[in-house]
Amino acid sequence: MRALGRLGWLLAALWPAAGLAQTETAQTEAAQTEATQNSPSQNSAVPVSQGEAVADDTCVRALAVGGESYQGQRLARALEAEGLRFEAEPVGKRIAFIRLARRDVFAEDEPWPTILNHLHAVTRPRIIEQELLVAPGQPFDCARVYESIRNLRNLEIFSLVAIAPVQTEAEDEVGILVLTRDLWSLRLEQSYSYTSGQFDELKLQLTERNLFGQNQQATVRYQMFPDRYSVGEVFIDRRLGGAPLRLAQSADVIFNRDSREAEGFAANLAFGHPLYNLQQPWALTFEGYASVRVRRQLAGGLVQAYVFQPDEAVDPVLIPRVWRQQYHYATLGRRHQLGVGTRYRHRLRYGLGGGYIDATPNDETGPLTAAQRQAFETDVLPQQVTRVYPFVSWAFFEPRYVSLTNLGSFGQAEDVRVGPSVSVNLSSPLEALGSDISSVAGSATLGWTQVIGGGLLEGEVKVSGRYEADALINRELMLTARGATPHLPVGRLVGRAIWSQRVKDRNNTLVSLGGDNGLRGYASQAFYGFGAHLLRTNVELRTDPWVLASVHLGGVLFWDAGDVYSEDDAFVLRQSVGAGLRVLMPQFNRDPFRLDFGVPLDGTGFMVLLSS
Repeated sequence: MRALGRLGWLLAALWPAAGLAQTETAQTEAAQTEATQNSPSQNSAVPVSQGEAVADDTCVRALAVGGESYQGQRLARALEAEGLRFEAEPVGKRIAFIRLARRDVFAEDEPWPTILNHLHAVTRPRIIEQELLVAPGQPFDCARVYESIRNLRNLEIFSLVAIAPVQTEAEDEVGILVLTRDLWSLRLEQSYSYTSGQFDELKLQLTERNLFGQNQQATVRYQMFPDRYSVGEVFIDRRLGGAPLRLAQSADVIFNRDSREAEGFAANLAFGHPLYNLQQPWALTFEGYASVRVRRQLAGGLVQAYVFQPDEAVDPVLIPRVWRQQYHYATLGRRHQLGVGTRYRHRLRYGLGGGYIDATPNDETGPLTAAQRQAFETDVLPQQVTRVYPFVSWAFFEPRYVSLTNLGSFGQAEDVRVGPSVSVNLSSPLEALGSDISSVAGSATLGWTQVIGGGLLEGEVKVSGRYEADALINRELMLTARGATPHLPVGRLVGRAIWSQRVKDRNNTLVSLGGDNGLRGYASQAFYGFGAHLLRTNVELRTDPWVLASVHLGGVLFWDAGDVYSEDDAFVLRQSVGAGLRVLMPQFNRDPFRLDFGVPLDGTGFMVLLSS
């Protein structure tokens, strides 16, 4: 309590110093994400920059979505319906008007009954207008127009977004047509992973993602895992009361699957003035989280055992890896965005945070002797500690984007941020602020993304660790790589590889591989270790989607390989091959349904994986 009291005093001192002045234009925080779904479908890579690296005519070509793509057809119809023609040379011309073409979920020329549109409130004009970074009277800036497109797509309430410059009667003026098509917002959403007879994860939630057309999300949800399930709610308002303030909160009650008795809860609250766009100079956000729950380390849906054997003269004792855990934290941070108007951006964030974790054996762990309890707490339980800490982070990147299809998504395009990216994070719990022990924790990431001829090359190196009690602990080195060929006659070849190495992992992190987490063909979490190393690779040949009455269908061929290993468990390359089916209905879901059939190359059988 002493630590939390000091943290509260420090957070209260920081908040009023930051202020909450409203921004000149209302945009969206998600414009900084590296991958955005629901972009225009096109086979060629189209670069769009927020700096000075890409010519305006290239940017305009990115806006001129055409051809046989689903979005190209919709944009052409909208232009015709509005009596407008595309302007091929808009840059620098004065914007005469901005016209919104708001489309409902279902269209007359598609098989879904349009009477369902009466059950949906079309997105309000102000929700769209507040995401635009251009206005009448301003010169046409293609980069800001394209960022406006990303802003709207990242709201995740539209199945289609396009902005087109259009001709006007005056040669020195240009109009803008903003085309949006709503997603069906009242949704029974599901996310699941089913591996040959077992649900590894099942999430069902009844969500209204666009409450009364005002871009508010209200959700009731059910989540199930092999050992537990939870029931809860979520509410998100990205612009509270129309102001540039974001509120997000959630609360869940956790139940034991066998006894159906409540065994814990989890709650989260986030509030503040986030970064809505690439020009905004500052942000201020608060986040708090609290949970009390039973933790079980599972593999293949079964509780794993800790082997206690102090010497070879006695028989080993198997102790279930189960414990009761409390985890609470709060942070308040201010972020400054530097380099606005230049080719590169710097983001400096600083603030205060505090956290508390306590883990103890419970009834499921079983009766323990003093020696067993001491060994279990040392080798299995996370470190029990109170931390109150100042923190600082710095990030550097080039806000330049390229649109690619069939990369991380299926049948849709992504705006991938290219060029260099660097980040450094430091935090230092201090006994003077109420921490149990002073320490320094840090991480650093260096990455580069390059698009070559419509293909992608991406690499990243990350190191992290903590210096505490004269020891460097929780050290991790992670290398990731992703690549994609240019479009081939049958689709695109996509690959990803991850290698991580952990040293002195005091958190005893469960590392697993198999089924739903990267090695299709094997059972879920077939290979696992605690504080272990991991190698995982995936290569897929993905077809372009076949569009049948707006339903996107496609297939994949895949090869997966990898292993979980440690100093005591030698590396063995596990491999599997298989084929899969992908189905996407853009009116209803943003992510495809996936059905994969995998066969291990060691002849141990096969597995069917169904996920969404």
